[in-house]
Amino acid sequence: MNKITMKTSKGTTTLNLKYVSAYTVSKVKGSRLASTRYVIDLHMNSGTIFSSEVSEADYIVFEKKWSEK
Repeated sequence: MNKITMKTSKGTTTLNLKYVSAYTVSKVKGSRLASTRYVIDLHMNSGTIFSSEVSEADYIVFEKKWSEK
């Protein structure tokens, strides 16, 4: 099963990517010294949307798992 655990606006959430129908990504504006961050809105088949702010490294992991789905 293709699962991923992410910090979301509601806490730490483990998602089965099989039930994620779409996602939206936006880059978070920060200072020059801060590492790049992204907000991912995860749209579930049920209609629920989770938001997660992740590092660039975590975003790459998410992208890889999504493409394996």
